[in-house]
Amino acid sequence: MSLLIYEQNTEKRKNLEHILYDLYTQTEEDPSIYCVKNAQEAAEHMREEQVEAFFISMDESRGQGYFLAKEMRARNPRLNVIAMADQPKYVQDLFHIKTSGYIHGELTREKVLDELENLRFSV
Repeated sequence: MSLLIYEQNTEKRKNLEHILYDLYTQTEEDPSIYCVKNAQEAAEHMREEQVEAFFISMDESRGQGYFLAKEMRARNPRLNVIAMADQPKYVQDLFHIKTSGYIHGELTREKVLDELENLRFSV
């Protein structure tokens, strides 16, 4: 499985990466996890590589995460976008662009696993 994480906060990004590796070490699958902290780098990665699930932060002040999610879903309608936010930002807008999931509050193993088990598009 190819996963992309867009999160500006280093601690949150590393926590999610650790959770994902931990989840996949319990299976036979060897995930490809790519982490970025800016929207431009995320967009470039997705132009060059096939991504099956995209974890994207909605917490930055200028809304880059939302606009990036919208752009990436327009480019690839079968992309599983999983939005993450400390505060419930863009919930209604994310519903309209048909994200695969939404993690609100603290990132936990259980929340991440639940989203991966319930992806909109199978991988």
